[in-house]
Amino acid sequence: MKTICWKNFLSDGILQDNQIYSVKQDVISKSSSNNIIELYELDRYYKKSHVEDMYQFLIKVSKDIDNDLKNRNENLVLFKSKEYEHNTEDNICILAGYSPSDFQIQTSNIVGCIKIGGQKLTISSRFGNRFLRYIIADTDGFLEIKDKGTYNYDNEFEWLLIYLWKIKLMRAYRLGIPKMYTTKDEFSSKMKGSVDLVHYELNKELAKYHCTYQENSHNNPTNQLIAAVFNKYHYNDFLLDCKNIKAAFITAVNGVFPRCYRQLSTIKHFSNPYYSDYNVVIDLSKRLLRDESLGFGENKSCSGFLFDMSMLFEYFIRKQIAGTGVNLLRKFGEELTIPTCGIKQRRKLEPDLVFQYNNLTFVFDVKYKYYDFINGVKREDLFQLHTYIGQYANKFDNISACGFIYPIKEERYDVLKEKHPNIFANEHIISDQVTFAKKEIPFYVFFLVIPEDNESFYANFHRCCSVFQDDIKKLLILKSYNYKSI
Repeated sequence: MKTICWKNFLSDGILQDNQIYSVKQDVISKSSSNNIIELYELDRYYKKSHVEDMYQFLIKVSKDIDNDLKNRNENLVLFKSKEYEHNTEDNICILAGYSPSDFQIQTSNIVGCIKIGGQKLTISSRFGNRFLRYIIADTDGFLEIKDKGTYNYDNEFEWLLIYLWKIKLMRAYRLGIPKMYTTKDEFSSKMKGSVDLVHYELNKELAKYHCTYQENSHNNPTNQLIAAVFNKYHYNDFLLDCKNIKAAFITAVNGVFPRCYRQLSTIKHFSNPYYSDYNVVIDLSKRLLRDESLGFGENKSCSGFLFDMSMLFEYFIRKQIAGTGVNLLRKFGEELTIPTCGIKQRRKLEPDLVFQYNNLTFVFDVKYKYYDFINGVKREDLFQLHTYIGQYANKFDNISACGFIYPIKEERYDVLKEKHPNIFANEHIISDQVTFAKKEIPFYVFFLVIPEDNESFYANFHRCCSVFQDDIKKLLILKSYNYKSI
């Protein structure tokens, strides 16, 4: 039996997404594991009050913070991209029970940190930090093949904000170092901009004009902000491979950084859409310079940063599917709606994946959930898919397959394959049929295998992604062959 402090259990990333944890008499068990953990408090005399405080903290997170998240509280930063957004129906966690000695915590697709006062809750990815780093980097068009650095970041999320800042900066840097009109004030023998004629009349012997003018310059507040982050974290392992970018920004601003953190609030977003990718870098830079990477700002009663893994994983899968050569329809492109008989007349239908190949249409949904091999796909998800099929059948009369895509740990997949070889007659795929309007449509569950979180993760996961794409290609080729044979 493993033992761990109550406080560390909540703060050190031991809690993982999509799990159910049962706490009974200071012993915790996880639904997907046979391992149990004994909880304890360092100070036995105050144990009862400390555990009660932790329990009340969980209640606050499960209720109040969820409301803040849905209402977009400015102190809670939920990172997103143009192609994925937070599912506001998802709670951070659900607490069931009435006593600190007997309750359950059910986590969702949300990972990250929440801080209230001196207490902190950290929920990590069940697939590990390397998996999280991989899909974040891939989402923004960059991919790190191997680990860099020697520090151990396994139990903290401090690295996440720095790593995300780097990835976002690398994406924005493709546009070049941003220029901005800045006000210059100098004495010159030539007239430029507005000239102080009174000064010239009083100082004719200088033969120079006092000029104020606008110049498009790299030495601007945004670049000074970015250079300041490089200067502050110049020893950080994640930034060691950014020496050229660092040198470019520090040279551009002539080594000038914001003098005090009060100046940070004056640095605004770019209104020019060309430099819009730098706006998220500006926000992250401010948080890093204010030491909000781990402490989230000591002056805030509640703050944090969170990732919706379901949306992040969905975007990652979309890129994998696009790499197979299909015509991937835009998720938020042409909308399909259904009537509601309510004041809100129509409800949008937004399946995660609708793609076409050789005039055939495929409808799939991406689920980051924990797949139940006994009961299969959840009831509400099946109903959702059937709704998609029904409406897209009105638009496309050639729907050739439908289904879901799930992630699965390699270790779990190997065990299940050995126990139930008939289920995985096809590698990484479970197949069945659904009938719609007297037409049978092949129904599939695809699995993207996630390898163990170790030093070989990146190479192994790259291999798993290639296998996944090959599975999709085989499906496309098979359906195209059958279609041509009819």
